[in-house]
Amino acid sequence: MKKMSTTLILAAAIAIPSVAFAAPAAAPAAKPAAAPMAAPVYKEPTQAEMEAALAAFRAIMAKGMREVYKDQLDLTEEEGKKFWPAYDKYEADYKKQNDQLLALIKRYAAAYNAGPVDDATAKSLLKDMMDHEKAESALRSGMVNKVMGMLPGTKAALFAQIDNKVRVTIKYDLARQIPLVE
Repeated sequence: MKKMSTTLILAAAIAIPSVAFAAPAAAPAAKPAAAPMAAPVYKEPTQAEMEAALAAFRAIMAKGMREVYKDQLDLTEEEGKKFWPAYDKYEADYKKQNDQLLALIKRYAAAYNAGPVDDATAKSLLKDMMDHEKAESALRSGMVNKVMGMLPGTKAALFAQIDNKVRVTIKYDLARQIPLVE
């Protein structure tokens, strides 16, 4: 039986509760003059391209989300007066969600390290994971709805995109590190 290392728990403890997350890998480039264009064609990135993008994304994570949003959203003074109090509450609520996720990861690690995970424990962990995801989704949805009411559409969309990238990247890192139940 493989053991989950303490590295996993430390990585989760550092990555999740600190909320020192990231923005897109690079600042948006200047927009070219508007010209009619054909619909963009999606090109599947290579593994090397994905790894390079992820590395660049992680490098920016150290900035902290407040600074990232400050840089990326380019809020007016009036927009900032509305946005920052809502954002601060959102991040405080998200930290609580992250603390719950960390506790769930620790429970899973303990069960996994004790040997094969029994059915009752697996069902309990699965239920708690689904409850966590539902609560997290409700929190994000509520914040996006608030942001749509206080910022122009493009800034609201940019907020949602950055938030989504951060959360998905963290979940990807966790999923990559956490072994499958045995």
